[in-house]
Amino acid sequence: MMKNQNKECNGALYSGDGKVFLKLLNQECCYYAVENGTESISDNAFATLSFSNKTEFLDLPDSVTKSGSGAFQRMALNSIAIPPKVTEIPEKLLFGCTNLEHVYLPEGVECINREAFWKCPNLTRITLPHSLKEIIGNPFAYSGIREIDNLSEYFKIQDECLYTADGTLIFNFSNKREFDVPFWVMEIGGSAFEGNVYMEKISFPRLIKIAPRAFANCTSLTTISVPQKTKHRFNVGKNNCIYNHRTTKTNQKYPSVN
Repeated sequence: MMKNQNKECNGALYSGDGKVFLKLLNQECCYYAVENGTESISDNAFATLSFSNKTEFLDLPDSVTKSGSGAFQRMALNSIAIPPKVTEIPEKLLFGCTNLEHVYLPEGVECINREAFWKCPNLTRITLPHSLKEIIGNPFAYSGIREIDNLSEYFKIQDECLYTADGTLIFNFSNKREFDVPFWVMEIGGSAFEGNVYMEKISFPRLIKIAPRAFANCTSLTTISVPQKTKHRFNVGKNNCIYNHRTTKTNQKYPSVN
């Protein structure tokens, strides 16, 4: 007899010992409560290929310590409270939750991964807990974030931008047309401005590191201003990405470099 076979319970599939939530089987339910004693949520556990998950309310027990990549993506959730024992927010946890307005991140969360809250247009505000030590990539592109309450000493907010304390720009959530990169900034992080449709001009005080997709899909960006002595080090690529390279001719399809 096989040990620890998966079992079906309350419209969902769990591991035999009940500690792992594997998959929601009933995609039509508006409310779902994960069973007490569950310790982890599997990758894409609530996702469907047809993106038809109708679950608006999700109750997660305090026993949950870990959620997999994309566990709650494209759900119909209006709000969600992350359980108190969770220490890491994985990639694409709530990707594409277009109804999502409120997320509670408890003290104890130490890391947030890229794309965790991408394409959540109704999520306009979030609080980063004291315990947060690391943000990998940009978790907030294409969201509605316009206000971040930062309690962590490892990050800071300035001029509607989220930075690491040591000078990496993680996320720009401004709707201003022009942006001057502060002189103390050491790096523009991956996807930091991605999807910003407002910015038309960005100015650099000096040559700094620019991560991939930093300016992807910045559809209004027309001008990149850099010091004359560093102009030859910048290039403009597809999707309005700029990166350090040899000089290239300016093309109307891409932003001009002044």
